[in-house]
Amino acid sequence: MTKLLPLFAIVGMLATPLASASIVISTGTSAPLAENVIRSNVPSASTANLTAYWRPPGGLDLFKNVGQGFSLEAGSPDYMLESVTFHIQGFGAGVLGKDFKIEVYRTTSTTLAPSADNLFRSFEGTMLDSLTVNDYIDFKFDEDVLLTTGYFYNVVFSFTELTSESSTVQSLSFTTIGSGVTNTTGGSRWIGIDKGTGIVYDRSATNGPVFYAQGHAVPEPSTMALLAAAGIGLAALRKRHQSAR
Repeated sequence: MTKLLPLFAIVGMLATPLASASIVISTGTSAPLAENVIRSNVPSASTANLTAYWRPPGGLDLFKNVGQGFSLEAGSPDYMLESVTFHIQGFGAGVLGKDFKIEVYRTTSTTLAPSADNLFRSFEGTMLDSLTVNDYIDFKFDEDVLLTTGYFYNVVFSFTELTSESSTVQSLSFTTIGSGVTNTTGGSRWIGIDKGTGIVYDRSATNGPVFYAQGHAVPEPSTMALLAAAGIGLAALRKRHQSAR
């Protein structure tokens, strides 16, 4: 059955897919509410970490990016992605207040690595001036991203400003779900490393970051029709009431 999208979704689709938008950060001690979660990687009893940083030449690598893929469950409605949440395992002072980006890639397979060819949306932000280990960190996009079944979405975090002034790494570490633990998002874990010749991504079906993709379902056509009919009915009643005065 063909789905009719509400006006806000159509407007979002008409926007230039690769245009950068901004991010609002919030942190807290609690995981996102289950009713807002589209897909998630939840921590196991034993966890590890993935790090993101950007340092000048002289170290083993220049950049390290962290990503997690996910997909909608079969038979689910389309969704609007509003934010993504990770868990802070640790950080160096060099990451505080630094610029970063979160890119959303859309592919047709869990094995396709993030690339310029499948970049779907890009968001930019500035890291908070203070962070707390073991907090959850939520990145809320100022524009929702339309998600549809049949695609895989890779969310990649990377710094766009040096986090280290020397070869010593100053990084932001995200907690993972545990070595050997299978990702539960319907997607792959990605680590992008640039040794000066371009980013190369390593993929794994296990040990992805603790991750929550949050948003809301796109209403079905029948729901939209009911809402429209209710709105028309309320308008008619209000007009009748005003005429009777």
